[in-house]
Amino acid sequence: MMPPDTDIREDTCSSVPIGEILSFMAKYSDQLDAVLTALADPTRRAVVHRLGRGSASVGELAEPLSISLPSFMKHVRTLESCGLIRTQKTGRVRTCVLNRDRLDLLHDWLAEQRRIWEASTDRLERFVTDGTVADSTDADDTARDDEIAHGAAAGNGGNGGNGGNIHSREES
Repeated sequence: MMPPDTDIREDTCSSVPIGEILSFMAKYSDQLDAVLTALADPTRRAVVHRLGRGSASVGELAEPLSISLPSFMKHVRTLESCGLIRTQKTGRVRTCVLNRDRLDLLHDWLAEQRRIWEASTDRLERFVTDGTVADSTDADDTARDDEIAHGAAAGNGGNGGNGGNIHSREES
């Protein structure tokens, strides 16, 4: 059970409303997960990098890599299924093209993460240099930031003295 004086804030990292972040995450979660999973493999990253210079056949893409064509085709299918590339077969040649729109999804997500962290670090910098949190729109946020600062200075980490634990267990 939480102590009654514990302040649970929805958004402790930035001035971005938590609802906006969750909405973005929910809207793009499956697509973004698929793209990030595909890009986790160095072979697939190499393919995306090469296709950034223009379309290429599967054979051209597989040539510099030391893997069999059937193994390479698994990578192609993974990239295609998440939407990072499109393929077109003409005769016996399968040509791959980078889908830049899918990269925009990743770019937008990374830009949002950057915005969140820059806002957070900017607030921290202002707090460290000025001792204030100027961008706080909620008086409770300012009071909580002051409480944290004074608690940290007093040696209890600004968490009500519970040793860094946000949740406390109710003893029987």
